[in-house]
Amino acid sequence: MTTYCLSQDVIDRLSNAGALYCADDDRDGTLDAAESDLIADAIEAVSAEIDGYLTPVIETVPIEQTAATLNRWLRDRCVDLACERIVARKGRKIPQSLGAAAVRAREWLDQVASKERRVPGLAYPGDGFREERMQIGRPVVGRP
Repeated sequence: MTTYCLSQDVIDRLSNAGALYCADDDRDGTLDAAESDLIADAIEAVSAEIDGYLTPVIETVPIEQTAATLNRWLRDRCVDLACERIVARKGRKIPQSLGAAAVRAREWLDQVASKERRVPGLAYPGDGFREERMQIGRPVVGRP
C-alpha cells in the first residue's frame, strides 16, 4: 500500500522518547519489529483515510509516491493524523498540540474533498488543458 509519510517522519514529530512512550510495549528502550509495525500500521490507516478525502478530486488513488518524492503537504497531514493515532493507542490522552494538528489536518482534507482547497504540488485532472479552457469562453445565450 502506498503511504503518505515514513515511520521516521512520525518518530521525528513525536521525538524518540515520545515514540518509545507510545509504542515500546515491553519497555526495553528500543522499538523492535513488532513495535515499529504499530507505527507503520497507524501510517497505513491514516493514509487510507487521506485517500478517502482525495477520492472525489483525484482519479487515481492512492497517489503513487516513493520515499524521495513524497508530497510535502500530504506528508505533513499524514504525520499529524498518525501521531494522533499512535498517542491515542491504549486510551492515552492526546496532548492538545497533537489533537489540534489532527483536527486542522482533517479540516484541510475536508476542504480538499469539497474542492475548496487544492493540495500543493499535486496534478489535478484537467490541469493540462488550461489553454483549451481559456479559448472556450463563456457560452452565449440568445433570447428565443
